[in-house]
Amino acid sequence: MQIGNRQFKPDPIVSLVYLVVLAALLGLGTWQWNRAGQKQQMIDSAASATEQTAVSLHEFSTEELNGSPVQITVAGRWKPQWQFLWDNRVYKGQAGFEAISVLISDNGQALLVNRGWVPPGQSRSDLPLVTMDAAVADQEITLQGLLTTPSKGLVGGSAIHDQTTWPMLLQYFDYELIAKVIGQPVIPAVLQLSAESQHSLGEQMYISNWQPVAGLPPIRHIGYSVQWFAMALMLTLLFIFYNIKKTKD
Repeated sequence: MQIGNRQFKPDPIVSLVYLVVLAALLGLGTWQWNRAGQKQQMIDSAASATEQTAVSLHEFSTEELNGSPVQITVAGRWKPQWQFLWDNRVYKGQAGFEAISVLISDNGQALLVNRGWVPPGQSRSDLPLVTMDAAVADQEITLQGLLTTPSKGLVGGSAIHDQTTWPMLLQYFDYELIAKVIGQPVIPAVLQLSAESQHSLGEQMYISNWQPVAGLPPIRHIGYSVQWFAMALMLTLLFIFYNIKKTKD
């Protein structure tokens, strides 16, 4: 391409490398932008669910979840012997666990309830105690909160690694495996308690740590997206600049 007394004629191999790198940068930028939109949608969905009137667990079907939280009320009794520790949960930069307890609802369904974040012990074998007060466990309780379906994330392998003692470490929510461990069908969701229900649990509640989205917030994804697109623009400008040569008269 001739532009006045200058010619744009890049080397074919250089052009190929440029196109490959450009495609990668644009792909990463687009992915980060889409992740920001997905996470913002999850935040908006949770906020919308919080404002809705809670429905009874009797009136609810898990098919209504579809990845979006639903506000419910449930009455039942705890099964204090069944306690799970959801692993690798971060609170203020510290990795720990979230205590997941089992509530048997008054219609006989088992429901997983998040009682909050607890710090780790001195070692991986020194698990924190998340037992429940026997008097509290023996009483029927009514809870309210958002019924959610936490994503598996990038964790692989079994959700529970050959453990027979309680509390059990839980890498992610494999509801069929959990049902097998406790010997009872489990509703495929986790109840994140409302502020009122957290208060009603008193000392049985730990640090509230649930957020509608895990990891980076939407604004951080947008920032990374802008960086990738800016790098793509800079690469293009450099590619053009270094491949325009002045021709001889």
